[in-house]
Amino acid sequence: MVHGRFFDALGLIATVAIVACMLTSWARAESKEKVIYSFTDGSNGAIPSSPLTLGGAGNLYGEAGGVVSGVVFELEPRSNGYWKEKTFYAFGKDEGGPTGGLVLSESGTFYGVTFGGFFGSAGMVFGLPPFSVNPAIYSFASDGPQAELVLDQAGNLYGTTEGGGPHDVGTVFELTHTSGGWNYEVLHNFGTTETDGYYPFAGLIIDAAGNLYGTTYEGGIYGAGTVFELTNTGDGWTESVLYNFTGGDNGSGPLAGVIFDAKGNLYGTTPFGGSDDVGTVFQLTHSHGYWKHHVLYNFTGGDDGGLPYYVSLAMDDAGNLYGTTKYGGRLQYGTVFQLAQERPGKWKETVVHSFNGGHDGLNPIYGVILDSAGNLYGTTPSGGADGWGVVFECIP
Repeated sequence: MVHGRFFDALGLIATVAIVACMLTSWARAESKEKVIYSFTDGSNGAIPSSPLTLGGAGNLYGEAGGVVSGVVFELEPRSNGYWKEKTFYAFGKDEGGPTGGLVLSESGTFYGVTFGGFFGSAGMVFGLPPFSVNPAIYSFASDGPQAELVLDQAGNLYGTTEGGGPHDVGTVFELTHTSGGWNYEVLHNFGTTETDGYYPFAGLIIDAAGNLYGTTYEGGIYGAGTVFELTNTGDGWTESVLYNFTGGDNGSGPLAGVIFDAKGNLYGTTPFGGSDDVGTVFQLTHSHGYWKHHVLYNFTGGDDGGLPYYVSLAMDDAGNLYGTTKYGGRLQYGTVFQLAQERPGKWKETVVHSFNGGHDGLNPIYGVILDSAGNLYGTTPSGGADGWGVVFECIP
């Protein structure tokens, strides 16, 4: 059975046993971590249900549950070092709960999705300009999306659904903006071949040529998930599986998407598999028409962390990678980590912050984002002053 990420944020995924720490290439260099907002389960919502998005003025935007179906919230930095929180939009009972994250267009519109299951809603794609009255741009009859969207240069939106399609194992869709509204089209139905992927939990990325890249949680040759590409041939879209996870030391069951570096290499995480079966960070490099898989780091579940869940990585200008783990760290409440390349083929993990399970938050399930100064921002679905989750900042 496929479970939605919103329910994971609510804590309905079973606790996973963590193995003991083993010798590996990691270091501890704790940063200055600061909680910039604690949720109270009041009008501001509770239990953050997405990674954060950085606005043009340095404001932070995210999604949370509570208040009927959930909210989009905004955090504005103040000169005294504090942040002012306000509700950007509160969703009604028929709109579903916001999840997956937001994407900001050049015109200043935030696009996102709501997860079905609330009062019979199957979810929708929404757009939020300021003071929006009705944000829905497309409503799903069933099997709505749960992951972040991506925009192309023409302003068209692309996304995934975990279920649906003729085989009920997921789809990739496009919403094209026309003068009359938005046109919905399914670009790919997963499960069309025996080696195709199943259940795309994560969103997509897009390259300069308009090709789409993503991951599936299951399926592929070994049943342990895939990394895939969708190419627009002019006569339609063609899917290619770039990599099949084996479920062993190379990782298993990716729940997050991939990112590019400047050379076009892909990077991502798996929450399972690896040498200790508590997750990996991987790289795919492209050469002579083939993609080669490299495990950059195997988590051990000890002080270095374990189980990076819906963790799309962040990359700074130096090529360092950042993310979170749900478990592990000094007290097993999760970590913020950095991976830096010491030399070709050799990466070192540094624990930026180990959560203590109290006011600083615990068990992060989404990744972090970087601002222009290199500061990291993220969320935890629990912990904080009232136990309803936090937004945090880390200064490496």
